[in-house]
Amino acid sequence: IRIENSNTKVATAHHANDQIETILQRLSEKSGIGGLRGIHSSRGNIIRPLLSISKKDIEQIVEYSNIKYIMDLSNDDLNIKRNYFRHKIIPAWEELYPDLSKSFKVVSTSATKNQEIINYFIKQLLNDIVTINTDNVTNNKYLIDADKLEPYPLQVKLLLFKQIISESGWRRHQWDELSKIITSAKTGKIYHFLNYEILKDRNEWVIRPKFKDTPKSIIVFLNKEYWLDNFIFKISDVANISIKDSRNREIIDKTKVTGSRLMLRRWKD
Repeated sequence: IRIENSNTKVATAHHANDQIETILQRLSEKSGIGGLRGIHSSRGNIIRPLLSISKKDIEQIVEYSNIKYIMDLSNDDLNIKRNYFRHKIIPAWEELYPDLSKSFKVVSTSATKNQEIINYFIKQLLNDIVTINTDNVTNNKYLIDADKLEPYPLQVKLLLFKQIISESGWRRHQWDELSKIITSAKTGKIYHFLNYEILKDRNEWVIRPKFKDTPKSIIVFLNKEYWLDNFIFKISDVANISIKDSRNREIIDKTKVTGSRLMLRRWKD
């Protein structure tokens, strides 16, 4: 509708009581500071101009101006958690604290400012210890210096990984899952988290997007890494070799393949 009418913004009717409900919902889901920000006053093309106005004030304006409106019947369903807050908790709370919506606005504003400070320092840390390499097969991969990251507390590590992965709306179980990966990852093992793959190497952490469609074959080039599922392939030019090196290494006579195209492909069933 916005595009069809050549408009730049879409305004929603979220009000201050919606903000209270949202913050209570986030608290119930064990959210941190980010959740206490509640509903954003604007994001992209969406704006919420009524967010600082209470439901009671809006109802008075509607009655005074004789504005017609439609009531969504699902708003009375107490099986929906948000509705339980709306009908059972907030009205009684507002009787004790008539300015409850203003109190929650202060909480939201404070959480937003604190989150901005945290984001600023996490971005600084990202610039200091993270490098971005372009993968020859898919997208960018992020390399985190493991030694420089190690002294930081777990929460900082989590926020740094979150900054890289940057998918919004994480739930508590996702934070817990990432925390487990960071604290107990085995060197050389690839972990799958959301739409990313995470590898702890000896000297660095590697984070990269998963393949959307895993290719059946890949043309490989010298000194490039290729990730396929839980397997990492790399071909290098070396001067000295050790026959007992590893079962995961293959020795190839360079003179036999010079000028040839090397292809990595899946084993056929």
